[in-house]
Amino acid sequence: MPKIMSVSKVQPEIFKLLKDVSSGGEPVIITKRGAGAAVLIGEKEYKSLIATIEVLSSPELMESIRESEKEISEGKLIPYKKVFEKT
Repeated sequence: MPKIMSVSKVQPEIFKLLKDVSSGGEPVIITKRGAGAAVLIGEKEYKSLIATIEVLSSPELMESIRESEKEISEGKLIPYKKVFEKT
């Protein structure tokens, strides 16, 4: 669960918070006058979120994922070793 902190509480702790989120710690929701204003997350998590959004926003990729899920449910799988086996 993310931490919720006001801007005034974040300021003196910013370096500790940056260290925490950059090492996989929970996001920090930063409030201003009692309302959410920003979220502090690590770069790795940010990049992961952007990549997920890009996949979900691509009709072609989503169709490919749906087709793959259908093939899996129908048992149309090729074992990993067979895919990469030298012929």
